[in-house]
Amino acid sequence: MRSYDTIIARLILASMIGLGIASFFLLFNLFPQYGQVLLLIEILIVVISLIATIMQINSLKQQMPELPSQKKKRFIKQYNLPPEDVEILISTKELASFYEDLTQTCRDFKMASNWVLSDILRVLKETKSEITTFSVTPNRLGQLLNLIVNKIISHTAAKTVFEELLVSTKDAETIVQEKGLAQVSDLTKIEPIINKIYQESAKQVEQYKQGKTQVLSYFIGQTMRATKGKANPGLVSELWKKKLKT
Repeated sequence: MRSYDTIIARLILASMIGLGIASFFLLFNLFPQYGQVLLLIEILIVVISLIATIMQINSLKQQMPELPSQKKKRFIKQYNLPPEDVEILISTKELASFYEDLTQTCRDFKMASNWVLSDILRVLKETKSEITTFSVTPNRLGQLLNLIVNKIISHTAAKTVFEELLVSTKDAETIVQEKGLAQVSDLTKIEPIINKIYQESAKQVEQYKQGKTQVLSYFIGQTMRATKGKANPGLVSELWKKKLKT
């Protein structure tokens, strides 16, 4: 695109200069006594005309729709997404617009992309519908994703909230409160559960202390199950690592 702009600009400049020179000689032959003045006037006219033409070209360029190749490069750079994800996101103008609207609410661009490419496209396929008629707006979905980003709910709980968003006009936060899906980060509630599991899992504790660190996933899983998935998994992991060092 830049090469075409350069060619056009050079052609315009050349035509302006040529026209200026021709008109200058014509006027000089008619009014030789004003040669220097006429030259300055011609130069000024050429410069003003060139500036006006360049401004018009820039205005037309801004009105032109973004080419697919340009949009792909922009998405990769602006949202730091892999090319294969971008290919799907920009496969239609409407899907690309939905994603960009979503990023206005949720600034975790990768998470936003993952949800569009998985959950959103899954629902559209199952319901044989289009993104333009999708029941969950980018803003409502973005509010849900922000609850994950802020560690208010887990990814598992977010899936439950999402299903509710599909059939409800309520916002994500209201659904979380009504269903009691907020993550538990209260140590006074989590530590007693960890202590109980620790006492009942002597075999696994011994395995971990013998170097089988993969057993950690067992303890985390048991804790999440005991809290019905509400415990903050990151916090649970840290508490278990600390517990198993004792």
